[in-house]
Amino acid sequence: TCVEIQTEALGRNHPETIKALGMYSEVLRKLAKTEEADEIEREMQDLQAIQSFNVFEGDRGRPVEHCGPKQQISVNASGYEPVVQVSDIVRAAELDNKDRWGFQYDDQMAARLNDYERNFFAAKRARREARFEKALKRYGRVEGIPPEELKEFGRKGFPDRHRVEVWEYRLEVEAVRSRHEGDFYETLLRKDLPAKIGKVIEVDLRRTFPHHPAFQEDIVVERLRNILWAFAAFHPDVGYCQGMNFIAATMMMVVFDGAVTEEDPNGEKEELSFWFLSQFITSDRGLHNSGYYQPGMVALLTDMYAFDCLSGRKASNAHRHLEECGIQDMSWI
Repeated sequence: TCVEIQTEALGRNHPETIKALGMYSEVLRKLAKTEEADEIEREMQDLQAIQSFNVFEGDRGRPVEHCGPKQQISVNASGYEPVVQVSDIVRAAELDNKDRWGFQYDDQMAARLNDYERNFFAAKRARREARFEKALKRYGRVEGIPPEELKEFGRKGFPDRHRVEVWEYRLEVEAVRSRHEGDFYETLLRKDLPAKIGKVIEVDLRRTFPHHPAFQEDIVVERLRNILWAFAAFHPDVGYCQGMNFIAATMMMVVFDGAVTEEDPNGEKEELSFWFLSQFITSDRGLHNSGYYQPGMVALLTDMYAFDCLSGRKASNAHRHLEECGIQDMSWI
């Protein structure tokens, strides 16, 4: 997809930013052309296999029905077939080794992960969990742990069983939910979205974690669709951008504690995953990086320029090596 950068208004107030953005415009154009060509080729190769996975009901060009809690929302998916690596899905389905989050690995990788867990990380995780439990006992609740101490726990990883509680507190989920009471989430699912946003969401659903079998299950795909749809409806200035699906899926895995296919009768876990995604992207309690996903990606390009400058000063050897290898920041940041 070509990235259009709106520079006129920005240039009047921030000429230095425009100079920074100009450094990346040519790179973006080249990447866009490459991505478009690769996507067309993958579509041609994968079309028949994708249809065998029932990604879309009916024939090519028929509407895909988006089923929200209250009504069905039609998304015209004509000409938009999901571009997934079907071979990855097939290969994942043949593997028996799973980690606690449901990702599958071949025997060699599973053995390496087990060795790492047994010989290095298990004892370290136990010590960290014991320290966190001691802090909870001392302060009474997560909210009572001093911010700097909580940050230190976060840098080393919160215990799995407390992660949802910590995220709710740090992202101030209850505060924002209290301003949108009732069936607010269901209302978002009933809202119409621009057709192009609905199409891109639909395309990305089956691309999400192809090595995770649960994310090819209809119930999980539907939950992910709902979360992304609600986010785009709640934040029309941001909408949806490719890559959000992986963040939303990660939120789901945390909230469902890895069991993303389990029953959620009242939709509470699905809705909490939505609020995590919303606060994580748009709130200053999270990354507050919604500008990364808005048209033009000006915030992303500006941060990339700043990173390029800082890495050149603070890690000059690594910066020079990447340049000599022809590796652009845009390809990995």
